[in-house]
Amino acid sequence: MEGLSDGVLVNRCRSGEVEAFGELVRRFQRDIFNVCYRMLQERREAEDLAQETLVAVVRGIPGFEVRGRGAFGAYVRRALLNRLRAEARRAGRRPDHTGSDAAANASDPGPSPVEELAGRRGNEEEAASLYRRILDTQ
Repeated sequence: MEGLSDGVLVNRCRSGEVEAFGELVRRFQRDIFNVCYRMLQERREAEDLAQETLVAVVRGIPGFEVRGRGAFGAYVRRALLNRLRAEARRAGRRPDHTGSDAAANASDPGPSPVEELAGRRGNEEEAASLYRRILDTQ
């Protein structure tokens, strides 16, 4: 699945292909977490916000219109920016766009949100169930 474009994976997700969903999560989870960590400078908050962002992205897949290369990545970045802004408003602060050296070294966000919620890595059946529940709650 690594060679497939984001658009192809999005279309496969719409068809219920769990592996495509997992690949999209794998492609974006580390970058989302790293940005959250740079902005919030606290691991637990960054993990929570990254998970919220990925859930929002998954919920938006059925309505996402594939428009070309990079479109899904832009969609993910917009969802992340919206979550960061909401978090800044909630916390009464503006995100710090400078980051820190510690944040730059945070390269392993751990299990993906799907894996975390499913309770263990690699359990595709539970991941598929979670994916369907997320889409059903729209």
